[in-house]
Amino acid sequence: MRRYEQYAPSGFEWLRDLPSHWSILRAKYVFREFDDRSVAGDEELLSVSHLTGVTPRSEKNVTMFMAEDYTGAKLCKNGDLVINTMWAWMGALGVSSTTGIVSPAYGVYRQLEQRLRPRYMDWLFRTPMYVAEYTRRSQRADLRVRTLPGASGRRP
Repeated sequence: MRRYEQYAPSGFEWLRDLPSHWSILRAKYVFREFDDRSVAGDEELLSVSHLTGVTPRSEKNVTMFMAEDYTGAKLCKNGDLVINTMWAWMGALGVSSTTGIVSPAYGVYRQLEQRLRPRYMDWLFRTPMYVAEYTRRSQRADLRVRTLPGASGRRP
């Protein structure tokens, strides 16, 4: 791991010291949720898993049913953070490395400015520390936890 000259306290009990030149911003200042929809439904279908993040569904052995038509599915672009809102508590999210479509129930977030490297985001947001925070800041719905897009609280 790359070492920096100076570190400073993060301000979070669950997070170690950070390089002193890094900033801590709330996610709402870094990302915006996008709700762009597919017109034809013929883009590559992507899957979101707690094990592999965002991957083409064609590369997975998925036993769930396939829809007859994907018109109206959410579009995501390379670099978008995609969250399976019903399984976020398990870390079912990731950063897409390709353009494609995902379930209309998923959250698709895009950086307002390119502050974070996509590979780093993909790693960071799926760490056990972050996944524990999703669970802590979520609302129970039946036996699953649904992450709220407007959830309050500071997240570095």
